[in-house]
Amino acid sequence: MKRLILVALISSFVACRSHGQVPTASSVLSSGAAIPATSQNTSAEPRPPVIPVGNGNLPAAVLEAALTATANPPSAGHYSYALKLLVTETTGKSAAIVQAIVVKTPNGDTDMGCVPLGIRVAAGTTVDLIQRSGYCAPGTVGYFPGLKLSAAITYFDDAGGSTTLTAFTTLD
Repeated sequence: MKRLILVALISSFVACRSHGQVPTASSVLSSGAAIPATSQNTSAEPRPPVIPVGNGNLPAAVLEAALTATANPPSAGHYSYALKLLVTETTGKSAAIVQAIVVKTPNGDTDMGCVPLGIRVAAGTTVDLIQRSGYCAPGTVGYFPGLKLSAAITYFDDAGGSTTLTAFTTLD
C-alpha cells in the first residue's frame, strides 16, 4: 500500500511539474490514490515533515542558507518563481545530509517535493539544494511581489544529530 501511494504521489508530481503546477492532496486523491489524513499548518513559519531525530544530539554540522527567487515569465496565466537555495556547511568538521525542504508561499501554500531527499553537503562545501534535488525539488506557484517566501531545511549530520534551518527571501 505504501508503495502504491508513493508511486501515485511521484506520478502526480511529475505530471503536474511538467505543466508548471504542484500537486495538492486533493489532486492526488482525485487520481484514486489513498493518502493518510494530515493536519494543515497555519502558523507563519513552515513546519518540516516529521523525520527521526537520530541520536537526539544537536548536529555537529552547521548549515547556513541563502534563498533567492526570480519571477518566471507568466505562462497561460500561471505564475511561478525560479528558486535557488544555497547551503554551506560552516564547521568544516562534519557533513550534513538534507532530508527535507519545505517551501512556504506568503498565502500559506507549502511544497516539500520528495521526502526524504538524502542530499549530502560535505564539510566546508556549498550546494544548491534546488538544483541538486532535480525533479524532487519543491517549488512555488503564484505571484507575490514584495512578500516573503521561506524554505525550511531539515538535516542530519554524520553523527545522527538533527536540526531545521529556515531561510527567507523577499519576492520580486
